Amino acid sequence: MFQTNIKLSLRNLRKNLLTTTLNVAGLATGIAVCLFIGVWVQRELSYDKFHPDAERIFRVTNTFTSESESFSQAPSAPALGAQLPKELPEIEAACRFYDSSDRLSFGDRRFFENEILMVDSNFLQFFNFPIVKGNPADALSGRDKIVLSESIARKYFGEADPIGQIIQFAEDKMMVSAVAADPPVNSQIQFTALVPISYLHHVAETQWGGFKVDDEWLGGWMNTFIRLRNPVEWKTAERHVNQVVEKHAKKGWEENKMRYEYHLQPMRSIHLHSHLRYDVPSNGSMARVWIFSAVGLIVLLLACINYMNLATAGALKRAKETGVRKVVGASRGELVRQFLTDSITVTVLATVLGVALFQLFLPAFSTLTGQPYSLD
Repeated sequence: MFQTNIKLSLRNLRKNLLTTTLNVAGLATGIAVCLFIGVWVQRELSYDKFHPDAERIFRVTNTFTSESESFSQAPSAPALGAQLPKELPEIEAACRFYDSSDRLSFGDRRFFENEILMVDSNFLQFFNFPIVKGNPADALSGRDKIVLSESIARKYFGEADPIGQIIQFAEDKMMVSAVAADPPVNSQIQFTALVPISYLHHVAETQWGGFKVDDEWLGGWMNTFIRLRNPVEWKTAERHVNQVVEKHAKKGWEENKMRYEYHLQPMRSIHLHSHLRYDVPSNGSMARVWIFSAVGLIVLLLACINYMNLATAGALKRAKETGVRKVVGASRGELVRQFLTDSITVTVLATVLGVALFQLFLPAFSTLTGQPYSLD
């Protein structure tokens, strides 16, 4: 019986080719558009969730207030990352990074690179950025070491092994200690190379008049992340952070007639809910996610309504066929099954075509959005 229903459905679809084409094309377009929006929404919602302890990681941000202005910013003073874990037992660990741009050169290959991060020595253990070559335990243990991303290592060394090679960073020579996998596109932290923060300490002490980076409680020029032992009590930790900072920085605040109020921001919410000064330029918006999700559902709903209208109009044309089948003994259940088979056949064809269109235009969609997407 099922095979007979399929044969009748295919015969009816061929007989009403124009209606069938409109039905399949309309549904397939709606499905393809919904898939494109779906993969984009999925990417936006997945930012920074690949870190194993993402729910325990918070960024320390602040609101700066002076006599002339007040604003909220993402970076904080460098002393917070260095000193807070020592003074607050609820903070398990901290990690800082400072985004820089400078020259890298090896042989005749000389380029100015962006997203060179000066990071704490525990950066590779604090975050989940896998090492593909080298030892992550001591990759950032000395100020003359540098970790390259895979794409940058290939850019300067080709297929040769870069480990142990000497590359020039600005005016200093650095040894390549490891190669890290390129950061995934759904990471707010992007880098081309990692330089130990001890290098910055050396520069500050030798070129900035003996400046002690880890003792500076004023300003905002480093991104500081902390990992809490109990993330449920992050509001309590936030209050304690402000108490510690005020204890160390109050004198400087009063001398400069300014003040900082610090906040803990869950790492997983930064991409869609953070719009601070000096923030990550690639941040998105939760409102945009809701809008595009609604657009996708509306497009699919309109495609379904269009299909139902055309199917209803087509059913009226088949009234004679239905009457004849009743006369020859077809039951009501058999007629229902036949019409359902017709609908399922059109839906399956439209789904296959919609997925095919999605796969066909996915490279163009990746180019349009500036991010790689795959059928997975």
